[in-house]
This record gives sequence, structure tokens and C-alpha cells, in this order.
Amino acid sequence: MEVTKMKIVDLHDGLVLGKDLFVGNQILMKKGSALNPRIISLLKKHRIQFVCIQSNEVECLQEENLLVPENVVELQKKIVIEDSRHNPNFLLALAELSPEIRYGYAPKDLEDIIYVRDLFEKYMKNVRYRAMLLALGRHDYYSYMHAIDVFTLCTLFAKREGIRNLENYAIGFLFHDIGKLKTPIDILKKEDKLSNKEFDKMKEHTQDGYEILCEVKLESVAYLAKLHHERIDGSGYPEGLTAAALPMEVLILQLIDIYSTITLNQPYKDEIGAAEAIATMYKEKHLLDEELFERFVDFIGIHPLLPSEKRLDMNKLFILPSDFRRTVH
Repeated sequence: MEVTKMKIVDLHDGLVLGKDLFVGNQILMKKGSALNPRIISLLKKHRIQFVCIQSNEVECLQEENLLVPENVVELQKKIVIEDSRHNPNFLLALAELSPEIRYGYAPKDLEDIIYVRDLFEKYMKNVRYRAMLLALGRHDYYSYMHAIDVFTLCTLFAKREGIRNLENYAIGFLFHDIGKLKTPIDILKKEDKLSNKEFDKMKEHTQDGYEILCEVKLESVAYLAKLHHERIDGSGYPEGLTAAALPMEVLILQLIDIYSTITLNQPYKDEIGAAEAIATMYKEKHLLDEELFERFVDFIGIHPLLPSEKRLDMNKLFILPSDFRRTVH
């Protein structure tokens, strides 16, 4: 296959690398990786001067980009390969999720990270699972990152909670939002409040996810996709179930799904700090298993702040009482 050297300023969405991209003696991106606006922007930011792309033109000459080696590592942390011919890179995605800020003390040691990474890579050896996750990333990048975020925290916390057969449940954590593949992108990315009709369409992702997981023979965990928006007081959807009908792995998923949602940046809101997020969740903890929530707070070791907060799923501002800290044990 022929390749062409192209200046970084001439790159555009949809181009494919024709050769491995090296900086110094370190590989930054592999041949066959698809470029998108986000990756191109990162390459420009880090002063990459050119890349080799697939073409029917002349052969690309090998040159060395002018980038100091220590910047390579930083850039590698930010680039997540999204081309269907490559596995999603768990460690690169994890680095972008800023676990040192949002995960607190959740990964107790390197063994925890290795455990979750190995589990992720085991799942990605399945062609259908890999294709689903990559399709989610192409459809909505936030949903892709949210999936890996929830998978990581849920798996670590469920491990701490002593959930048996965790490897069987963890893939359900990863694909809990796979139904959003069927949610129109204009709804997922809408910056304003959803209309009632749009919100009803959004809610369909729980049933859609259930059906998708059944189609790929993951019936045993499909209920995780269906039930992760239920609430213990019966106010959730799609079935309005209460605590008695919700198993522990669902309660864990509900809790961490909320935490991830309010701490990650989204089209309709900026991310908020971890401690601020915990404070928000304390205000709404009647919707969650409170004892489990307290253990989660202890698990990550991030404790709430006391300024203004926003209620979950609402745009209204509220103020935590000044003595709220004394009510938390």
C-alpha cells in the first residue's frame, strides 16, 4: 500500500495512517489508525509536523518529528485509537479519565489496575464485543469514555464488595449504555434541556441495551443495561422497580453511573469536582442504597464539599445546609 507524507496543517477527518508514527524511538500511533478532529488537534498541540497517510500517490520518506521524548508519553495518554482494526486501548482511555483526580484511593495498588486492564483486554478479544465498543465510540465519544469509566470503577468497587463471579458481571458494567447506539446523536449531544418527547426517546436506551446484549448472547447480564436507571424508591425507569427487586450489582452500577455522569464533561454541562459530586449525591442519597453509598465514599476516599450544588437530573440550584457535614457519618 502506498503512503504520502502530509503536513499536520493539511490533515482532516477520515484519513488513515499509512505508517507507524514514531517520535524519537517511541511509537505514538500505529499504522492503520483513523484520524479524527480530536486526535488531529492533539497532534498539532504537541507540535507534530507531519504524518504518513494511506494514499495512491508517492512513497512517504521516513523522518523524525521534532518532539522531545518526555512529551510523547503525555500525548500517548491522551490519544485513544478508535479505528475498528485495533483494540480499544484501556490504559490510554484510563489516563484521559484522570483517575488520580476522580478515583481517589479506588485503585489500591498496581494490581488493581492490572486486574481491570486484563479483564478489559480479555473481553476485547471477542470480535463482536470489540466492534460494539468501537461503534459506541464512533457514535458518541462521551458514551465510550463513560462506559470505560463505569466499567473501571464498578469492577474495582464490586471487587471490594466481594461480588462473586465478578468477571461475568463486569462486561455488563462495560456495556450498560450500549443501547445509546440507537439514540439519535442530536439528542445525546443536545446542550439545552431535552423536551419530554426527547427524554422519552433517551429513556429507550435501557430497553435497547437489553435487546442488543441479548442479541450477542450476553443475556445473563442484559438486565444491567435495562435496570441501571431504576431507583430504590421506585422513581426510576423503565419499570419503576424498588430496592427489593434490585440486586447488589445493579445498585453498584446505579451509584457509579451517577458519579461518572456528573464528574465527566458532557455537551450540556462541564464536569464538576469529585468532592462536589459526592456532595450532590449526598443530597439525593434517598434514591440510592445509602449504606452502599457510604461505603463507596470510603472506598474512593473523596469527601464532600459544602458549596452550591445542582440536583441530579435537574437544572435547579440548591444550597447545602451549613451544618451538613455534621450529619454525615
